[in-house]
Amino acid sequence: MVESRKGILGRDEARASSKDHGGEPSAASRVEMNGSTKSVEPPLTPLPAREARGVKKTLDNADDVIHGLGAYGLRRGIPPQTERMIKDRVYHATHKASPQHFKYVDGRDVCRYYVGWSGEYLKYGDHLREPRRDWRLFSTNRILVRQIPSKPPYCICASLTDEIFLNDRNSMNVINLREKPEYVLGMLNSRLVSWWFVHKFGKMQRETFPQFKANELADFPLPKNGEKHRDEIAKLATKIRICLARRSS
Repeated sequence: MVESRKGILGRDEARASSKDHGGEPSAASRVEMNGSTKSVEPPLTPLPAREARGVKKTLDNADDVIHGLGAYGLRRGIPPQTERMIKDRVYHATHKASPQHFKYVDGRDVCRYYVGWSGEYLKYGDHLREPRRDWRLFSTNRILVRQIPSKPPYCICASLTDEIFLNDRNSMNVINLREKPEYVLGMLNSRLVSWWFVHKFGKMQRETFPQFKANELADFPLPKNGEKHRDEIAKLATKIRICLARRSS
């Protein structure tokens, strides 16, 4: 994640930058494996599982992938939530109303290399539908990946952060990073992995919002020769994050 001096980027800034970092990115946000910027048109037929050549391991081997929390659900939580509680979004606030309130990020806030913020807070605890009691999801060094991909050639929206905030199920948390975080971030946001994603799952053909789940993200490959280029890719990803941080400050 890219942090401004006052914290994570506001949603208005995030939306203003989404053209650069969700669909057609700026030159600064291009992480390429071979230096090429030529767009590749995906075929209509997805690849069979595990048939990408040169794959040594998947994201699941290098990290743990888990969905974010669920805030509301009828008769869920302690005490059980009612329709009125859900409609009024009783656990949300526009300020830090209590020590249990934390910044809240939804799927739209997660962009390539940075995370926006709408200004909302959410009260954390057993009163939520799915609170995700593993606090590492919201407090440790981690990568957030938006559940709804962007259009090719850059489909995956991922950001690295260690800031404490809550995120919902519309983004996934990659924790317990056993591989260099900046390297994994650069790979997820690369044109190469987006190309693989389109071929593998064929989700971009849907007219409605295409989504992918945590088990599918866990199956994302890391290249066989990744160790050889790890430091170079990590350095490029770090430069992009720094560039975006300067733009937001």
